[in-house]
Amino acid sequence: MTTPVSCNRDCGAGCPLLAHIEDGRVVKITNNPLREPHLTGCSFGFDTPRMVYSPDRLKQPLVRTGERGSGAFKEVSWEDALAHTANRLSEITSRHGNDAILMLGGSGSCRGALHNTSVLMKRFLQCFGGFTTTHGGYSSAAVTYVRPHLFGSANAGIDAATLQFSKLIILWGANIVDTRFGSDLENWVREQKRKGTPILAIDPRRSRTVERLASEWIPVLPGTDIALMLSVLHVLLVENLVDRSFITRYSIGFPELEQYVIGSASEPAKTPEWAEPICGTPADQIRNLARRYGKTRPAALIPGLSIQRTVGGEEAARMTVALQVAT
Repeated sequence: MTTPVSCNRDCGAGCPLLAHIEDGRVVKITNNPLREPHLTGCSFGFDTPRMVYSPDRLKQPLVRTGERGSGAFKEVSWEDALAHTANRLSEITSRHGNDAILMLGGSGSCRGALHNTSVLMKRFLQCFGGFTTTHGGYSSAAVTYVRPHLFGSANAGIDAATLQFSKLIILWGANIVDTRFGSDLENWVREQKRKGTPILAIDPRRSRTVERLASEWIPVLPGTDIALMLSVLHVLLVENLVDRSFITRYSIGFPELEQYVIGSASEPAKTPEWAEPICGTPADQIRNLARRYGKTRPAALIPGLSIQRTVGGEEAARMTVALQVAT
């Protein structure tokens, strides 16, 4: 028999899959034939049976028996584990209050509507009287913070199917082969490559995305994407490759950004020559990138989360939007 399932990994895809079951055991996972053609799974989801039935999988709760970091644990029953957890929570809250409970749960299985590990933990602790937690997270903290200020809403993105109309695709720090941003994005980009659409990959590493999808690789030093973006915008501005009517109609604050990029008596112009020693990308290559982006319409610029995982990462997220607004 078969049953529809979805991969619940924390990868951003949630692919529509089909579990094949024999004698109550999942024997393999395949793509769901009812899916839209571009929605396909990957090795992570297809490999689920091997993980589920792995002899190394933890199946019983463990309680630490030695010093923290010693690696000494023993198996206990579920009843003992639940009792131990309940007793410790009650003891802590009675002595220090619910503020003393710090939730540091990982994302784990976070694509499910019911078995969502990050949501379930919060729901439990809220029912228990409250808790302390962190703000943001490593995955996308900077872009999550700045997105409402850019768009007025935390909900913003693209429909990957619109890439079929693109005449140029720029993957800026977006390693979409190894880190999935939806189960269809990689397939749409691959289809565009087959059609001959130029795919530019800006990345410090020659990643699998560079190897499999890119028609051109533009290396950049880690953490310097903002400088590269500023210099691209400088070329777009001085060579009049920006869409002034669109900028005026749909953005606020662009004149201030333009003044910063063009430079002044106290602020250097963000030229490709200015950026080259910072980001390591040759000025001529920066200028060529900017001209191709500014002259090719429609063009798609797809930023990855990597560029905002650095000091000032909010500015990297803002600059990707500024570049898209400008053209």
